[in-house]
Amino acid sequence: MRTLAFLFIACAGAIVYFSSAWLPDPVAGNFGAGGRPTGFTHRDTYRAYMSTLTSAVPLLVYGGIVWLPRTIRRPPWPRFGEARRPLPLVDSERLGLFISCVVGLFWILMHAVVVRANSFSPPHFEAGLLWLLLLAWLAFIGLVLVVYVRRTSRVL
Repeated sequence: MRTLAFLFIACAGAIVYFSSAWLPDPVAGNFGAGGRPTGFTHRDTYRAYMSTLTSAVPLLVYGGIVWLPRTIRRPPWPRFGEARRPLPLVDSERLGLFISCVVGLFWILMHAVVVRANSFSPPHFEAGLLWLLLLAWLAFIGLVLVVYVRRTSRVL
């Protein structure tokens, strides 16, 4: 499962890298009020940082969810109420892999929004796509929190 997740993240970076060839040479990367572009960058620069972010951010998220809790010693916090069952390391690794893949997908979709905005002449950003993507992201985060609380809410 870990290999498939890392393969997906690598493919996400490759998708962003190779699909950046569809962009015009001055890429409109920043947009202001009304969807008008406010900042441009070279296509190769955009390709480099967007493909790097698409590959690196999911790996950092995975490291934060899976490796960080294993390396930090937990202080003996005072327990108020009943003790909760901690999430097993296997479940936390699955959760980390899943969230990392969704973060990679989010970066691909953000890239698709930029590609679409640059397909117009002059470039124009459609805020509706970004709001839809943001709502889907927030719904995903809420779902992950609900699942996490339900799994760890069992009393010892």
